[in-house]
Amino acid sequence: MQTHIITSGDISAQEPTFITLISKEPEFFPVFRNRMIRELGLESYLSRAFELKYGFNSDKYSKMSALYWTWLQQFHWNWTPLMEFNEKIIKLKNGGDMEGEIEEYLIRFFNSFDKFVKDNSK
Repeated sequence: MQTHIITSGDISAQEPTFITLISKEPEFFPVFRNRMIRELGLESYLSRAFELKYGFNSDKYSKMSALYWTWLQQFHWNWTPLMEFNEKIIKLKNGGDMEGEIEEYLIRFFNSFDKFVKDNSK
């Protein structure tokens, strides 16, 4: 009698992700960038704010969208700023007075991004 043991499972397209990361294939890698942040919708309000301020579509490839998604990676291990920002947007949508606090977050995000763009445009 032969025994079978499941040693791995295909969860969320792990194989193409790992192959892409190992091979360092440059064109396909952005597909997997910030996967968890996107799947959880943590960037949805922030992406819209960046699109309005910088004039790009985060869902379409451009130099600015690539810089944005690369900059956003800093939140992969610390979602707190994104969650706090989203919470304030939701409170504002429900009638709360959060405009000042939202503006403070946006200024910090935009300043950080501007520095990132400057440092990575050399």
